[in-house]
Amino acid sequence: MTNPNSTRTAHLITVDILD
Repeated sequence: MTNPNSTRTAHLITVDILD
Protein backbone atom coordinates (compact mmCIF):
# COMPACT_ATOMS: atom_id res chain seq x y z
CA MET A 1 0.00 0.00 0.00
CA THR A 2 2.54 2.55 -1.12
CA ASN A 3 -0.07 4.50 -3.05
CA PRO A 4 -2.14 6.91 -0.91
CA ASN A 5 -5.02 6.09 -3.23
CA SER A 6 -5.07 2.48 -1.99
CA THR A 7 -5.20 3.60 1.62
CA ARG A 8 -7.96 6.06 0.84
CA THR A 9 -9.95 3.36 -0.97
CA ALA A 10 -9.52 0.94 1.93
CA HIS A 11 -10.72 3.64 4.30
CA LEU A 12 -13.81 4.27 2.22
CA ILE A 13 -14.56 0.53 2.13
CA THR A 14 -14.15 0.29 5.91
CA VAL A 15 -16.44 3.26 6.46
CA ASP A 16 -18.97 1.72 4.10
CA ILE A 17 -18.95 -1.53 6.08
CA LEU A 18 -19.19 0.22 9.45
CA ASP A 19 -21.90 2.50 8.14
